[in-house]
Amino acid sequence: MLLGSCIYMHLSLFEMDSSMTQFPPPSYSTSYRLRSAWKEVLSRRLSNTQKNGDRNIITEDHNTTASENLSNGPHCEPYNLLELEEDHLEEVDVSEESNTFLQFLALNALDLTAPASDVLLRLGYTKRHHPWFQLSGHTGFLAPAGPGTIWKKCSDSCERQVYEKIHGITESGKRKRRKRRFWRREGEQGGGGGADDDEDEPARDVLPRYFREVTYKGENFLELQDLLYGFVDPYVMDIKIGTRTFLEREATADLSSPPRHDLYLKMLKIDPKAPTEEENRTRTVTKLRYMQFREEQSSSSSLGFRIEAIKLRGHEVIGDLKKVKSREDVSATLGTFFRPGGVKVRNKLLHRLREIRSKFERSPFFRTHEVVGSSILIIYDDCSISGNDVGGGSCHVGAWLIDFAKTRPLPEDTVIDHRSPWIYGNHEEGFLFGMDALIKMMEELDFIEDSQTVSALPLKD
Repeated sequence: MLLGSCIYMHLSLFEMDSSMTQFPPPSYSTSYRLRSAWKEVLSRRLSNTQKNGDRNIITEDHNTTASENLSNGPHCEPYNLLELEEDHLEEVDVSEESNTFLQFLALNALDLTAPASDVLLRLGYTKRHHPWFQLSGHTGFLAPAGPGTIWKKCSDSCERQVYEKIHGITESGKRKRRKRRFWRREGEQGGGGGADDDEDEPARDVLPRYFREVTYKGENFLELQDLLYGFVDPYVMDIKIGTRTFLEREATADLSSPPRHDLYLKMLKIDPKAPTEEENRTRTVTKLRYMQFREEQSSSSSLGFRIEAIKLRGHEVIGDLKKVKSREDVSATLGTFFRPGGVKVRNKLLHRLREIRSKFERSPFFRTHEVVGSSILIIYDDCSISGNDVGGGSCHVGAWLIDFAKTRPLPEDTVIDHRSPWIYGNHEEGFLFGMDALIKMMEELDFIEDSQTVSALPLKD
């Protein structure tokens, strides 16, 4: 009866969380079809019938095309989940508890993970229920949708258009078939090289997989790949990239508006020495001045990136990092995050970050867009560094470019290099400047044990 007690406890915990967006009806979610298919797989496995045919249930069902999409991303192969469950399912007797066990697995979609960033982090697959953590951003913007997918709330069409363009989604909602070419003649470029040539869009490999936009209870959501799927108790870091994290139009609206007293008071509260003599005399500041002042409070303006939040094993989420400003403090924070994984994890992630930078530079889409307020999500787990696999076992690492709510097309005839300093009107945002600085700083990490470095973060057990 111990199993049954644990199952009811899990169900109670799942149902008590009324604050999160409820799972949608079958007609809405791409991943719901996978849930139904997995329930049938488990039912047959528990009854000890068709042991050799259960995988065909997935592949023969014409409604489970999402499984093919999920397998394209790291750690998103549904069959891996079946292998993880196999040992536990063999221990379950076919009894009255079996139906409850199936119900629990169906409701939780075989250990659904939480959203990758912005709101909730749920740790990877284990035998116990996991709590939900807020990494960064505003609560209520993400919810689990199914095995390997999440729903992200979107207030307008900007972010959807980014995903559809990069992933080659047509206006009819169909995905263009991707051309696979194994070689090119020397000097040959992919397609015409224009912004409309999304058949050879390299950036799609560094973004979360996009499925579609859905409407549920009057709200719009993007169904995206859950980047945490497949990681085990991971270390997670959200790094906002760029020297400017506000849109130029926000500053444009301010040009015709008078300076504001409330912004002066906010500036004074953050740094009493920040206002100029003129601002102290009038006791007002413009919105543009205040936005630039806020950027200067972090490492965004100087380094081109800032650490938004991190999650370490054994500690609560650390989200108050916007004032980690100096190069020394930023380096110490990166060192604390990467030290458990050591040089091996650092080098794997460096390779991935260089890949993201290279594909961004070659992307026809990003060549014609300013990328404001986007982040790099870095994830690794410690399957090879916890002492269980000493001697060079594999470690899971991943990094993706996320968050495109402020990505906008450049005005006609405007060209940017994503590295030059921002001057009002030139639309530079410093994205590649920040990537260069992040990569260089990671290359310089030496992982020397230093108690003062470790204590530089507000860690809480």
